[in-house]
Amino acid sequence: LMSVLLTSCFDIVEELKLNKDGSGRYSLTFDLSQLLGNPMLGDLLSNSDAEGLPNLSENMDTLIKFTDIPAEQRSKLDRPAFWDKVSMQILSNKEKEEMRSTLVLDFEDLSDIEYFYKNLDKFNATGGQLSAGEGLGNAGDFLNGGAMFVLNGKKLNRLPVAQKSAFDDPEEAAFAKMFLSNATYTTIYRLPGQVKKVNQSNASINGNTVTFKYPLIDVVNAETLMDCEIKFR
Repeated sequence: LMSVLLTSCFDIVEELKLNKDGSGRYSLTFDLSQLLGNPMLGDLLSNSDAEGLPNLSENMDTLIKFTDIPAEQRSKLDRPAFWDKVSMQILSNKEKEEMRSTLVLDFEDLSDIEYFYKNLDKFNATGGQLSAGEGLGNAGDFLNGGAMFVLNGKKLNRLPVAQKSAFDDPEEAAFAKMFLSNATYTTIYRLPGQVKKVNQSNASINGNTVTFKYPLIDVVNAETLMDCEIKFR
């Protein structure tokens, strides 16, 4: 699967929608639509069932609710009710040339996002049908330090986190840099009021929305700073 991904272009979109009371929705979307034009994908699709992956050779629009975690799995989690706020959508439509998966967290407080990232791997360790292919935990590798946010009045801060490159081997890092050169990582912030000021010069501001776009390889290799401060009305 990784060889297919690295020989294709794909994009990741991280989105944070914040409500006035500090609750909101956080999502991470992997847009693999351009994979549909990759001839190598045929072999992957024909063997997806055998590899424990969804059958992407057929059109699908699947929503996985984590409220269905078996009781035995829930007992191994320190905050089992937390995962009731998490869902995953898998969409594949060959005619429209769309293929993407989205992890969604409906958070009550911004601290839920930090907990979400820190416990993705623990969730997978419980095993069971919802951790097939360990895709959930691996999703966090694209933001390997996780994400931390703090809301102070009408100021949203994304805090710096300790990150390290996803590639320990220099040859692997060079290989990934070559094939991920066109892939992007976009972060979108939707605030409950009009944006007044952003402390990063590469921000695109439109009303109550702030957008950042980074080369994906820089995010994976922890070579870009994603922390920021956004003031809104």
